[in-house]
Amino acid sequence: MANDPFTTVAQRIHPGARLVRFWRLEGGVSATTHGVELETPDGRSRRAVIRQLGGADWKPLESRAAVTEHALLEALKRENLPVPEPYLADDSGHILPRPFVAMEFVDGATEIKMAALPGALSQLADALSRLHSVDIDRSGLPSLPPADNPRTRLWHYLPEGPLRHRLEAAIASQATTTVNTPSLLHGDFWPGNWLWHQGKLAAIIDWEDAALGDPLADIACARVELLCAYGSEAMDSFTRLYRSQSEIDWSELPLWEVYVSAAALATMSQWGLSPVVEAARRGATQRFIKRAVEDLLDTASSPSVG
Repeated sequence: MANDPFTTVAQRIHPGARLVRFWRLEGGVSATTHGVELETPDGRSRRAVIRQLGGADWKPLESRAAVTEHALLEALKRENLPVPEPYLADDSGHILPRPFVAMEFVDGATEIKMAALPGALSQLADALSRLHSVDIDRSGLPSLPPADNPRTRLWHYLPEGPLRHRLEAAIASQATTTVNTPSLLHGDFWPGNWLWHQGKLAAIIDWEDAALGDPLADIACARVELLCAYGSEAMDSFTRLYRSQSEIDWSELPLWEVYVSAAALATMSQWGLSPVVEAARRGATQRFIKRAVEDLLDTASSPSVG
């Protein structure tokens, strides 16, 4: 194992450490993730996570993505948000074939047991509200891209047809100014990126899609994902909890919901889901987008909006 590239990573995480083993961690399709166990020179065992970025064909890898994610995790730790401690990052391709971030191994699981769901939703709403409240000018954040503009990016995912034409007309009739001050966004706020340990939100992981933009982007993503995973009551409860602690303009939520669900439906076949799971998610997401479209068209036709 001495020539394995993970040995080099292990020794950069902790000089003099010996790589005991490494194993593939399940979950996620835009990165390849491994756990590694090290033995430090004083005989202690230490674990870490290595995320190699750029594993999805439909998601181009940003320049210096690993270094940016490492710097973002450092800033978020300073803000006392639940994220893994970053150890190192490398964008060179000289150690591993793709850019990677090495970070703390956080014990936890992504599943939320139904009995624990109310408390979990409260923790999620609190964490997301705190994330969106981070001072993007004073917190030492790395340079992050702007979030996608749903008014222009939506058409990349929505197929041609009468519905698309109705939405084009409705969206074109609305004001194009952003109603909310740009916030720090996670960019992929869904259950697979939440780690739970003994009923507590131990970590929010996978920050490669972080951006600056309308907080409704994260909220819309969380809503459709909670619907798919835990049902409409969980989705609505999370939304009420977030609204109770964050003052933002919600008028463009239908637009963001149409966008995130259209993007999900267009790329879902590449997520590696089983046929049964994919069929269930598609059904729930299609119901979600249908309702969001109705809300968006109603909003566009209302003279009181804006």
